[in-house]
Formats: sequence, C-alpha cells, structure tokens
Amino acid sequence: MYKLILTLLLGILLTSCIQDPLANVDNNDLIDKNSAIIVCEGLFGYNNANISVFSLASGKVNNDIFKQVNGYDLGDIANSGIIIDTCLFVIVSTSRVLYKISLNNFKVLKILTFPSSTYPRQLIAKDSYLYVSEAYTNKLYKINHLELKMTDSLIVGAQPEGLCILNNFLYVANSGWGEINSSHPEASTIYKIDITNFKIISKVKTYPNPVEIIADSINNKLILTYYNLPSQKDSVGGIIEYDNNLLIKKQFRGNFLKTKILNQKQLLSLIDNNPSNGKHSKPGLALIDLDDDKITTIMNNTKKTEFWYNFVFDPINQQIWICNAMDFQSNGKIEIYNTNLTYSKMELTKIFYTGLNPNQILLWK
Repeated sequence: MYKLILTLLLGILLTSCIQDPLANVDNNDLIDKNSAIIVCEGLFGYNNANISVFSLASGKVNNDIFKQVNGYDLGDIANSGIIIDTCLFVIVSTSRVLYKISLNNFKVLKILTFPSSTYPRQLIAKDSYLYVSEAYTNKLYKINHLELKMTDSLIVGAQPEGLCILNNFLYVANSGWGEINSSHPEASTIYKIDITNFKIISKVKTYPNPVEIIADSINNKLILTYYNLPSQKDSVGGIIEYDNNLLIKKQFRGNFLKTKILNQKQLLSLIDNNPSNGKHSKPGLALIDLDDDKITTIMNNTKKTEFWYNFVFDPINQQIWICNAMDFQSNGKIEIYNTNLTYSKMELTKIFYTGLNPNQILLWK
C-alpha cells in the first residue's frame, strides 16, 4: 500500500509472526486451473492480508482460502505475487516472509523468512531464481525458488521497489519512498545489474519517486513510472521510455499508476488516481499511444470515494479487470469490463468482493 504507508512507516515498526502450519488438510481440487488469484494487502499493522480466488468457470469466490487450508493468517501487508508453473509466490512485507504455495490445493510448501529490520517489497522471476527488492536496508535478494533459499544479496539504491528483467539484465527503480528519503544520494535512481554474475553494471539518476519499471522485450526498451510528491501541490508524476542503456527516448507527464504494456505501440495506466491533496479530479484508465504521443482516458472512475488500485488486461477475452480498493478501510472489489479492439466501449459484466485492498490480479489459465 504505497501511498497509505508512507507516513505510517516514519513512526511505526511492527513485526508479526507466522504460526507453524497445522496438520495436513485434504483439499484437492480446491481451485480451478482457470482462475484469478487476487493478492489483497490488508491494512498496515492489522495482520489481515489475504488471497482471494475467483473461478472463471463457476463464478465462485473464496476470500479466505489461505486460512481455510493452512490454519493461520497470511500476515501483514501482502505486496507482490507471481505464479511459476503450479506454484504461487507471495511477499508479505511487514511479516518479512515469502510464501511458496501449491496452486493444486493452496497448501504452503515452503516459507522463507527475511532478516530482522527488513521490508521486502517486490519480486520478479528469471529461470530458477526470484529477485526481491527490500526497502529498509536497500538490498536486492537472489533466491532459488525451487528450494526457497537465499543465495546472494546486493546493496542497491535508496528504497528499491520496482524490478524488471530485459535480456540478461535486471533493472531496479529506487524510489527513496518519495519525500521520506528524497535527500539520499541514491534516491531516484535506476540500477542496471548483470544477473549472470549479480554485479551492478551502471546506474542513472531519474525523476523523483520512481516506483514502477517494466520491460518491453519486443522493442528492447524500458518503461519507468514515477509518482508525484504528495506534499508538493504542483508536483506531477510521469512515464519515461528508456532504451536498454538507460538513455531517455520519450516522456509523458501525468499522475500515472500501475502502467502496463498493451502492445508494441500502446500502454495502459491508471491516471489521476490520488485521493489526497485534491489530485483525484479526473481518475480513470488511460490509453497511451507511443507513436503519436496521445493520452486518452478510456474509462472513468466516477466514484471519487473509491480508489482504483491496480488492473489487468485479459487479451484472450478482451477484458479489463479493475482492483477497486474502495476507501482502504472496507472490503475491496474486482470489476470486470468487456471492451472492443479500439477500447472505445466498456461494458461492466461482473463485480465480486475480495479482501481488504486488492492490489494485484494474477490470471491462472
């Protein structure tokens, strides 16, 4: 929960513990292969992160699947998840754990605990390894995901967050957590790391508060999203297109969030979705054309008390799924829209409720 925890983290350092798993629970065929896995952050300090599962075949939702199967809570602030084969990996930040979960029955297969005074944030996979950014001690961890064991770590910039891999290089966006640590010399930087030897190749200074970075492997380039600084009334974030050597090729200004590559020529991003400081004026989902530099809002969030937190595009069914975190205090919901090939029409076809603050949708098909 990036924007909500910034001020809380200044004065609060909470830890939580995970109980030992209960005896084996027989839950074969608990979830369908054709399902959506929704990672729900929960509220900071309340130990109520959760995972919701929605069956695309039956339309059924299970909002308490993790505790049902394993007998204990997921933990405090689930920030990032990824599916590899038939396993789900989930980072729970304040609890300092990484789970490896079987998608056949949702049982926890392994748990990796991070060192004390750490705050793991995001993860990405390449071959047999996971890479995890950690924001308290400014480290990047290399983890063998088969055994779920740490094999190496590397000090990077201030408060590393977003990660992506292009060719054999890993790129890290170091945010400095906005204004919290903006004066740090390694804040607002991008690091380039050779994953074959896990060494830093280069680094560049970028715009303030860079949080997201994604790789366009077809065009061999990177897309960075940096956020506005909430205390500065006129602060505006943006999107920067870099080549693989971290040279700027193009830039778009705007308060973007959760940018994703739609195709070789277009991006999708939430826009103006900041509920504080009067910046929630025209929230919605924007289509960004990289050829003609045009930004078009294709969906509007007309309910200003509700916060669109993330989304995913399903190209097979031509659908957009929205993570609606509501007011950050109530159970969230997922909204599914049918759209056409030009994204000029949106039809709401399904709404279902989830746990608190859904922040990521993983389509498992």
